[in-house]
Amino acid sequence: MLIAEKMTNLRVGEEDENDLCLETPLDFAIADAWRLALNLDASDGKSVLRLNSNFLFMGGDSLGALSAVRKLRETLSQIPTISPSGMDGIGIFGEDFGALSPHELLQRPVLLTFASHLASTLNLPKSWTERKGGISEKRDSTVVEARSEYELSLIRLLVKSNQFKAIEAILKVYESEERSPPRDDAAVCLACQLGHTESLDILIKMSVFESELEHCRGARNANLLHCAARNPAKAGKVLAILAKNCSESVLAKLMQSKDDDGQIPLHALARFGASRSLINDFLLISKKSGKDLINARDGFERTPLHWASVNGNKNTLCALLEFGADKSLKDGNGETSLDAAERRALCASSERIPGERPSKWADIATVLGGSGSTKHLKGKK
Repeated sequence: MLIAEKMTNLRVGEEDENDLCLETPLDFAIADAWRLALNLDASDGKSVLRLNSNFLFMGGDSLGALSAVRKLRETLSQIPTISPSGMDGIGIFGEDFGALSPHELLQRPVLLTFASHLASTLNLPKSWTERKGGISEKRDSTVVEARSEYELSLIRLLVKSNQFKAIEAILKVYESEERSPPRDDAAVCLACQLGHTESLDILIKMSVFESELEHCRGARNANLLHCAARNPAKAGKVLAILAKNCSESVLAKLMQSKDDDGQIPLHALARFGASRSLINDFLLISKKSGKDLINARDGFERTPLHWASVNGNKNTLCALLEFGADKSLKDGNGETSLDAAERRALCASSERIPGERPSKWADIATVLGGSGSTKHLKGKK
């Protein structure tokens, strides 16, 4: 068991655990927002948040970040001295940015780093941000991450770095001792999201039965296909592993099941810019007609076409149209996919992802039958 003992040295020791405990009111406010956004059970030992907790490795994505910053904004808005410039209103889908934008959280997913960002950007009172001891705010984030947010799960730590031989060695010990191996949904979901197919294959063969794969859930109730869809470059290989180990009926159920945002895996493929061939592969495993899935609505009443449009994924959008997506459908905000593209093409740079040009959405608007203008037209109805 030398491999496991060596990896255990990366876990946080008793003294370091104290150093990494939440300390300031801001730390606790962020942790509370993350728990809400990711539907974490505070009583679950695996969900203990520390300064080195990583929002992305816990299963967070752009919609989870939007939910988290909304909750955090609600909490921080009660502080009278807070900087107004950092508390810009957040639109229905996070288009209005500031220090609390979803993008800022995704760029700084480690709790300590995000807390330091807010402390330096917002005019928070010292009583909310001052650290009396323990860990330095300027501590090297790579060291914090190396200790891993998954100190309570050695297997998750190994999955994160795709050390599949070490995972296999640990699970074989359980076999030799005739003990049931631990089932860890988060580890399986993480392997799918990162595209670590070697680790995924071993976890399925040695610790998760087919009947359990159907019920594996990550943050925000995302199933294995939701998680795989977040990484389109590797999702095809993950899908092949799942197809080898799951029946057609199980895969069909996964393709049709919704997460806490009301999204099916096809929504995630659209959000993250999947290719035509990958979308086709996902559609083939469902027993529903392609158009039923293509035009599925989520909790925002958005279809996959809406998300491809909003996120600027032109090739994905063209593929969805080819598969029968209805561009006339409106979301809960009354927008069609064309409306969303034209809004992004015309909005201020502060309301777009940093570095993205309006022409990206103008091109999409043209594909959808719009003008493709990046300047406001007076009298437009």
